[in-house]
Amino acid sequence: MLSTAVGGATAFASGLTTFAAAVAVVLFVFAAGLSMIFSASAYQVAILAATACVVMVDHPLYGLRDGLPFLSIYFAGCAFAMLLSFTVWRIHPFAMARQATTLVYARLSTLARCNARLIVAAEFDAEEWARNATDLRSIVRNAIEAARKSLDRIPRAESEGRQLYSDLLYAITDADGVFEYLLAVSHASEQSSSHRFRCDRGARVLAAMSAVLVRMGTALGDPMVAYPVLLRQRLWRLVGYLKHGAITPLPPNTLSAGTEAVASSGPRSQSWLMAARHVIRESFQKLHRNMNVESGGVRHAIRLAAATTGAFFVVRALRLPHGYWATMATLLVMQPSVGTTWVRGIERAVGSTFGATLAIVIGSFAHTSWKLSVAVFPLMCLTMSLRKINYGLFIIFLTPSFVLITDLASPANEFFLSMTRLGENVLGVLFAVLAIRLLWPKRDANKLEGAMAKAVRANLKYLTLCLQGAEVSQAECELARRDAGLASNVLEQTDKLARFERWNMEDAVSDALEVGKVLRRMAGAASHFHVALPGVIPDHDLMSWILAAAEKAKFDEQGISLPPAPSMLRAEQLSSLELDVAQQLMSLRRLLNGNSLHSSMVSRDPGEVGSEGRGADTP
Repeated sequence: MLSTAVGGATAFASGLTTFAAAVAVVLFVFAAGLSMIFSASAYQVAILAATACVVMVDHPLYGLRDGLPFLSIYFAGCAFAMLLSFTVWRIHPFAMARQATTLVYARLSTLARCNARLIVAAEFDAEEWARNATDLRSIVRNAIEAARKSLDRIPRAESEGRQLYSDLLYAITDADGVFEYLLAVSHASEQSSSHRFRCDRGARVLAAMSAVLVRMGTALGDPMVAYPVLLRQRLWRLVGYLKHGAITPLPPNTLSAGTEAVASSGPRSQSWLMAARHVIRESFQKLHRNMNVESGGVRHAIRLAAATTGAFFVVRALRLPHGYWATMATLLVMQPSVGTTWVRGIERAVGSTFGATLAIVIGSFAHTSWKLSVAVFPLMCLTMSLRKINYGLFIIFLTPSFVLITDLASPANEFFLSMTRLGENVLGVLFAVLAIRLLWPKRDANKLEGAMAKAVRANLKYLTLCLQGAEVSQAECELARRDAGLASNVLEQTDKLARFERWNMEDAVSDALEVGKVLRRMAGAASHFHVALPGVIPDHDLMSWILAAAEKAKFDEQGISLPPAPSMLRAEQLSSLELDVAQQLMSLRRLLNGNSLHSSMVSRDPGEVGSEGRGADTP
């Protein structure tokens, strides 16, 4: 309904004058960009409605006699799509949560299998393993969080009192416990492999755990199968077999938290009238707070409107055929920050290139309407299947779909249409990139320091809780581990985007990447200690140093600083697990003291002078 209304208004304005059409584009695109202050869902709906505007602006309407049939056909298409969604192959309310849970167990299986390969490896590349382990742990954490969100989105009316809901909640909570254990095993495997430690039995057990985790995920994804109790018991037995070298068995309380560990009540039930009042009141409050030029939402809306309208004027002045392809590309490529816009623009340009080639190849074989229709069907299936997986792949199949559908509507040369689509997509990408770099550029590189500080604090907090023994509950450790993992994910994602924005920040992003690796290892050392020695408090001097680091870790004009190790801390006082924790903390401190995110370096502490082997900062 929204896209019919605003698209129709834009088409009627286009029938008046080019200036009136531009005003309509500015207003509706600005409103779409501003909707980002409300929620991601609102922004998605608004951008789709704005897309209808930039498409219909190329189809001017000159009166109700022209407009009503055109808009009626468009609205009928929208209504037909909704009817199909509500009647054909309806998605079960728990389907997305089931799929997400299956994916979690598949990711955990991959992590277990990688650990099995690592501990029997004759040769071991520490850098390559650190990079792969960091990526894999990030993927597992994201999968767990996605599963939690899928479960939280199930309405209370569907979830309340349902055994299926309880089973999935329990499975996701269980997966978080398995993840902690595999973090500990992963860290122990890394340490053991560095000394050519071989553990054939451990590898076999981990491979068996990997297979059991896959079977559990498959069972949880099948609506006709109950919770796989026997498989979970099998997993427990395998965990108990893992008693070799530095790899220790799982304590009983790690995997027995149950559904109490994660409270999830689902959306609160209320009448539609109360819900509408609440949403409207909150929306007006957000709008009032953001109506100033310093607001990120307002700046994004201005950038989006300026770039899209600029593209519209260019294609209208040059009389480009299917000019809305360029304005639509600008609208969809433009993101709130420079880095994300660069990534989206590159994916769209490269995807359009491959897609145009594919359209030319298909067009050389399909010359009749029925052949084109047969070719479009699988292309559209692939397009919609890949939409949430990878934007570049999505564009590869979307481009020939657009070209062939356009050829069906108005027959033309496929080569000409493909080249037109490619050229106008590239033009739209250029407008988006220019606008994001010239108008209040919001750089992810500027957020790198803050992301690093948050990740350091979150991981130090997790380390502290893991080493405080029985004073801290399992639920507190789980929450801290989750926060630490998410903060590390944000740091790594920000680091990747920063590389697209500032080519002169090579040292800074390298430092951030190294800090991220050390934080992952530190989290692994914390999990290893927590799993191997539950309830045990480490050496007093080491614990004092860790508590001081967590308390004093701060971010200021000189960077993030950590206190030096106590002068009385010595290696001979520490167990192997304690020494591992101390080494990770020292590595983190050394990196933070020498990071390139600031022009000024953090000065060396007096206690570090002459400490190149076993000084104040090196047990």
